[in-house]
Amino acid sequence: MKYLWLFLLMGCSAVKEISTSNHIIQENAMAIIDTRSIAVAHKHAEIILGETKDISGAVGEVADITPWWANLLKYGFISISGIAVVVILWQTGLGTMIRLAVGWLPRRKVTEAKLAIDALDDTDPTTLREYIAAKRSSDPMFNAAWKQEMSNGKSK
Repeated sequence: MKYLWLFLLMGCSAVKEISTSNHIIQENAMAIIDTRSIAVAHKHAEIILGETKDISGAVGEVADITPWWANLLKYGFISISGIAVVVILWQTGLGTMIRLAVGWLPRRKVTEAKLAIDALDDTDPTTLREYIAAKRSSDPMFNAAWKQEMSNGKSK
């Protein structure tokens, strides 16, 4: 009889094997509770131990399956966290410090720096007026601030 159960369980999935063993364990545990004979109790206890051995062997074949929506949530939270880190770095000014440490300078700023150096050089015909005109045309915020200061009477 014991080998018949083993034969039937060999073709089953691990989950079905665990479920069947659980049912057998429950039946034998109830038989132990109902009996007064120690010999019968030992027989049922041996069956329970055999079934727990089968369960421990079948547990290795069981795999947790994560639902598709849980993976979607996981990657969504990772993406949101990454975006939040970038925004925090940028808003606190650490993003600019990291860019400077890496050496990444925007091309526009490099061009402005070259023009400023040329404006300071006496041998170069580039004047401070040309530098200011180039700065105003390349930076709308600087141009707005320039116009505001000019309208406030700060001009010569």
